[in-house]
Amino acid sequence: MFLTQKAIMKWIMTFFFCISAFFLAGCNAGKSHPEFPSAPFREPYEGFRWEIVEGNGMKFWAQRNESIHMVVNAGGEAGIVDDNCSKEASFQMKMKVFPLPSQNIADLLPLLKQSPGWDTAITCAFREINAGRKGVQRYVLELSGPSAESFIKESEQEPIPSTCGGWGIGNSGMRYFEIHESHPDKAIFVEIGQEAPLFDEQSIVLSD
Repeated sequence: MFLTQKAIMKWIMTFFFCISAFFLAGCNAGKSHPEFPSAPFREPYEGFRWEIVEGNGMKFWAQRNESIHMVVNAGGEAGIVDDNCSKEASFQMKMKVFPLPSQNIADLLPLLKQSPGWDTAITCAFREINAGRKGVQRYVLELSGPSAESFIKESEQEPIPSTCGGWGIGNSGMRYFEIHESHPDKAIFVEIGQEAPLFDEQSIVLSD
């Protein structure tokens, strides 16, 4: 039995559609975007309750009470504010979203070096650590070379809370950067103190 030209064209179109769908499925199969949890991973502090904070392309769980809570400002910064004080005076930044067009964390370093307080005499580098989340790459910024050796000696004498202009790890608290597979052109800076933060660091997601 012979196929008509119309039937042949229909078969060819169906074939290419199936092939395209197959390759698209294969490309997406290895991807796993971070998901927003239905509930936080720990109990709130006494007198606080959990709420969803969302704004400027960022979403996360955070704790609040009658005066202390978290907000996201227009500059892509998430921080703690106390309503008993002026918002500008009490704002404590805990997260910040940076553009990363190259999708390479190392290319964020020149931008961070423009921050006030950066010591041009020091050298810093990113190191990847385990994020513990699907679809998330996590990096710490730390001193490198001779700067790292000096830090070890100085930290034995007195605590050094932060390094690398305030963006790097010290010997108290934790600071790191994340790149989410869902938004590889952005990097998120996260700062956590020595105690559990008011936000759930495992709930941070980005949106368009």
